[in-house]
Amino acid sequence: MKLDLGKEHTIYTTKDGTRVPGVTTILGELAKPHLMKWYANEERGGIIETAAALAAMGQLEMDSLVRSMPQKPFAEVKRDRAADIGTVTHALCEGWLINDPLEQDVIDDMTWGMAQNGYDRFRRWWDNEGFTLVRSELVMVSELQRCGGTADIVARDRDGRLTLVDLKTSKSSPYWPYRETFGQVAAYAAIWTEQDHPESVHDIERIVLNRIGKTVGDNGQVYEVSDEQRTGGMELFMAALRARRATQTLNVA
Repeated sequence: MKLDLGKEHTIYTTKDGTRVPGVTTILGELAKPHLMKWYANEERGGIIETAAALAAMGQLEMDSLVRSMPQKPFAEVKRDRAADIGTVTHALCEGWLINDPLEQDVIDDMTWGMAQNGYDRFRRWWDNEGFTLVRSELVMVSELQRCGGTADIVARDRDGRLTLVDLKTSKSSPYWPYRETFGQVAAYAAIWTEQDHPESVHDIERIVLNRIGKTVGDNGQVYEVSDEQRTGGMELFMAALRARRATQTLNVA
């Protein structure tokens, strides 16, 4: 399989052709204080790094560096690079699961190399857990809630329980799993039952979060969502959905 990193995000539409938002877009209505701290730290680090480089340069080199600097904030540049690594990591995992390996093609060596770390961790974990794949990268739409989402993996565990597996390539954080992650996977588990798939007559029995990371030294984290967290996550998602719809009625930016 091949991957186009420039491809637009998945567009979700209902049966009547109406375009609807994704679950993660809806959860964007929630405040994320941990991201504010990360953004501030990245900007500070970028400024310090640039200042140090400028101090060691002559005027011509300095002018050249300033002209070549990205127009985006430092945090957004780093976020986009991390997003590419995450996308490639997910595609490597999917290709392995469906026996259609991802080709490097136009993916740069740095992104390709970094993606191998999470990919290798995922394969070891998957083999050890004894899962049997049901679906991978399943695009789902809820006619009931008028929203969509893409489930990373639906599988049967070694005991036959239908399991939703959500892969994350984020780095280690004391805040992980983030509260919006609970909302995301709870919503996916609910939307699953609306899908036209032979297995969708069965409810998702387990939800497993696997933070496979990006770097060599990151050991990753596996987290099983409890029934209480699943219920709370669904309540959080519904609150975000109501907030989004209420905001839209105001007709303001």
